[in-house]
Amino acid sequence: MKRRWMYVLVAALAVSCSTVVKGDPMSNALSSWSLSHRDMPAWGNLLHAWAYRDSLIVATDGYVISYSRASGAQQWAVEPPTDVAGVPLFCGATPTVVGGRIALAYGSETHDRFVDCTHAAVVDVDTGKLGWHTAIGDPREGINGAPNEAYLDIHGDLLHVGWDDFLSTHRMSDGVQQSKIALRHDTGRCSVLSMTSLHLVARCLGPGLPDLSIASVSATGRLTTVKDHAKATAGLAIMAGRLVSTSPPILWVLDNETAGVADYLVLSPTFEVAHRITGTGSDLAMTSLGPPNTEGGIRQFRTLVVDQTLVTVTVPYPGGPNRVVAYDLATGQRRWESHAENARIVMPVAVEGSTVVMAADVGLIRFSLTDGSVASIIPSPPHDGTSVLEDYRFVWADGRAYAIHNGHSTFLPLIYTMG
Repeated sequence: MKRRWMYVLVAALAVSCSTVVKGDPMSNALSSWSLSHRDMPAWGNLLHAWAYRDSLIVATDGYVISYSRASGAQQWAVEPPTDVAGVPLFCGATPTVVGGRIALAYGSETHDRFVDCTHAAVVDVDTGKLGWHTAIGDPREGINGAPNEAYLDIHGDLLHVGWDDFLSTHRMSDGVQQSKIALRHDTGRCSVLSMTSLHLVARCLGPGLPDLSIASVSATGRLTTVKDHAKATAGLAIMAGRLVSTSPPILWVLDNETAGVADYLVLSPTFEVAHRITGTGSDLAMTSLGPPNTEGGIRQFRTLVVDQTLVTVTVPYPGGPNRVVAYDLATGQRRWESHAENARIVMPVAVEGSTVVMAADVGLIRFSLTDGSVASIIPSPPHDGTSVLEDYRFVWADGRAYAIHNGHSTFLPLIYTMG
């Protein structure tokens, strides 16, 4: 039976009649705009989004589309290659644009937007043209067939691919595989859970094996520093883990013994546990970090890390407005907790200077990184999307936020600007 992701895509409940507000993409004055289901083809899950030159590039499981950030006008669109059986869907994306290119994994839909993720392709984001595409894994090699997701990262002239229990590299010039190593621990196999910025996290399967292994990866795709963690070293039995930051290395981990308990593990350069930031899914919004089939920065949409500070939020609802919380990574202790008057929900967007920018149902709010005091509020008119901000991911560019819904909806704005 194939592995299924634990993360639930929250259904949209409000109604929207948003339309595109046209503007001059060459103008210094940016227009406010939004896109609804009338402006975009249907899709299931958001994979990633990038601000690149004057564009907002959005990757979903169904396509990649570039929009003008000034006006929302579509610039180009790319669909997955059709060299797989059935309906092709994207199932992974590189977290950054490198040399004007991104890479995406894709495969054949099995059911309900689940994918046998078996191939990768490169897209030139300056032209919107699809480049090479190639197989990255044979389902017969997988632990339970093909995984539902692959992890991609570009380093120099190589594409790193984390696929099931393998790490491979492919030439960015033509996709030819250059290396492939199996992730093994004694007699057990270890499947990739997270990979970015030359760091990899894998879960090992089998009795007597560690719950999780974290490793640094060389630019040529070889494992270097490797550290295993189990309850004795991590402080809890780990069901799943994900990289929140690589500088410093921070893992989000879910407890395998106590339902709803999750921690942030702050690690040393050799991946020893330096501090545990403990919590539950309800008080630190830890158990809903993203929809299925996503990877990279867009997935950690409730955490921001800058220097020695981790900023996150308490869970939206029940019992009142959620709050902004900052932790000192040098000690693992809570540094401050704050909220803004009249803001019912706040979500992290970016760190700018000495402030953290938060999207709220009342607009964009800047909190001081030092003490959590409110530095400024830029009001935004309320609409259907602001009532469910937790269902959006945010890209920060041009001094404003671009909110992108995590799944296709016929009721809510799918993309809109704030600020």
